[in-house]
Amino acid sequence: MRLPATACASLTPVAQLAGDAAARAAASDFLVLRGESLLDLAEVQRCAGRSADADAAVSEALELFDAKGC
Repeated sequence: MRLPATACASLTPVAQLAGDAAARAAASDFLVLRGESLLDLAEVQRCAGRSADADAAVSEALELFDAKGC
């Protein structure tokens, strides 16, 4: 997911949606889906200035991709 610059101005609904998607994906066995949702969440967090949270989400996504063998 690539956020347009205008989305950074109103992140509350975007952040909620990305967080909900990551939470729903976390309940599944589909590692790639889980990883991709975490990358989407990280992009929103980075746009919101939450770099530490974004870095953590990316690290978790990379672990999932590694576990899948991607």
